[in-house]
Order: sequence, then C-alpha cells, then structure tokens
Amino acid sequence: MRAHGLIVFLSILSAPLAASPIDPTLSPLANAPTFPAELATAYSSFANPFLERAPESAAAFKEKAAAAAAGRAVAPIAPTPDTIEDAEVFAQVAEDHAALLQVLDGGARVYLPINAANAQVKYDCWAAAAALGAMAAGNTCRDFLQSEMARIRETLGFRPAPAMKGVVLFEFGEAGLNRWSDPVLDSVADVLAAERPEAIVVVDRADTVGTTATNAALSERRARTVERALEARGFGEEQVRYALVPLGKDDPVVETGDQVRLVYNRQVAIWAGRAAEVDAALAAIR
Repeated sequence: MRAHGLIVFLSILSAPLAASPIDPTLSPLANAPTFPAELATAYSSFANPFLERAPESAAAFKEKAAAAAAGRAVAPIAPTPDTIEDAEVFAQVAEDHAALLQVLDGGARVYLPINAANAQVKYDCWAAAAALGAMAAGNTCRDFLQSEMARIRETLGFRPAPAMKGVVLFEFGEAGLNRWSDPVLDSVADVLAAERPEAIVVVDRADTVGTTATNAALSERRARTVERALEARGFGEEQVRYALVPLGKDDPVVETGDQVRLVYNRQVAIWAGRAAEVDAALAAIR
C-alpha cells in the first residue's frame, strides 16, 4: 500500500514542476528568485495535491517546504543502506546524491535557484521511491533529476575537477568492505577504464562517534581498503597515481554534532581526473 500510494503521489512527475528560466549572464539580481523560496515552492508542489493519497510522503515534503519557507537549511535525503536494501539501487542513489551536492555547492543555488530547487526535489522523490522499492516512480523521478542536472551543468559550464566517481560506505567501527561495496567499486572501475585518469584521490570521512585520533586512524585504514580494492580491479600504482586524504570526523558530509552514528558520514569518496586537476583539488582540501 505504501509503494502504491507513493506511485500515485509521484504521478505529477509527468510534467515539470515549473518553468526553469536561465539568465545567460548568470548575474544574481536583488529581485531574482532565491533558492529557499523556490525550494519551498517545489516541495509544496509535490505535497499539496497528494496529501490524501500518500500522507507519509506528502507530510515529509510539506515539512521541508515549511522549513525552506522559514529560511532554514533543507538538505536532500542522505541515502543509507538501512533504508535502501538493494545494493545496486543504493549505489545509484548515493551517486546521484553526491552529484547533486556538487552542483548545488558549485553555484547552482545562487545563479540557478529554480533549477537547483527542482533538482533537489526530484532527487528526494527518487530517494524516497527507492527506499520503498517503487522503482517505476523512482525512475521517473531520476529521469527528471538528470535532465535538470544536465541543464545546470551546461549553463554553469560545470566541470568538477577532479570528478567524483563513487562513494563507498562502511559499517560502524569497521574498515573492511561490505555487501554494498562491490556494486559501487565495479561501477567506478568501469568508469575509470573508460576515462583512463592520471590520478585518483581517495577521500575518507568518519562519523562523529569516538575521538579525533581514533577516527583519523580508522579513516586511514578505510582509504587503504578502497585503494587496494581499486588496485585489484586493475588500477595499480603503475597505471595511476594515488592520493589518500583521511579527513576523519572533523569534516562530515552531513552535520550531526558530536558522538552521532550516521552511516552516510562513514564514507570513502573516489575522485579521479588529470594530474593537474587532482593537485589543485588536493591543495584546496589541505
């Protein structure tokens, strides 16, 4: 019943949320739309018409709409293996989440607030559908998400360098691979084989449970685990230069406060690109 309700709830996706005009000069104006206001509108457009048919999903979107309207930060859904049991689908949602954050943080909120808001809501729709196993509705959401993301990238000339290729999540306190790892690593390996990058950056973050020193050591082990997994898939140091960046608990992807377990913060992000791009990115991180 929940999955059916979500499918009905998401049927509005046969049409865009709103027109997405793009200012070719990319100059934010004082009277231009703002990202929080557009986000509130976009979430409301999903919630209001379908409150009776899919109350749980609609209520969540209404809460986000209210928070955005009040000027509070509203983050896209952070996927977790606990909520998306299918490993392959989880890998897809995690990849889309990372890509969305890249464009949002890369200027889309400021210069393209309507597009950015639509992209975030379409992503949340995809993540929610994936969690319920409603893949027909989820794929529709994902198609709209990718279309909006393409418009943003084309307009902003967005070419992240180096580009993120995938995210590997870890169990609490563990540095070994798990059942969610192989689909991500296999997908990353396929991309790397096609792109043949000069360098790979392995960036590890931890959740906030434990001490800084403990998490720094754990981050180092997790980064090494991913490096070895990529080497086993044909990307050894003779083919590509590696750089490991264990950030530990001090730079979480999702802000939680101290001593909070969150699987999405226990992650290794895999970046790859030309050597000069990688060196510039490393300088910014460090």
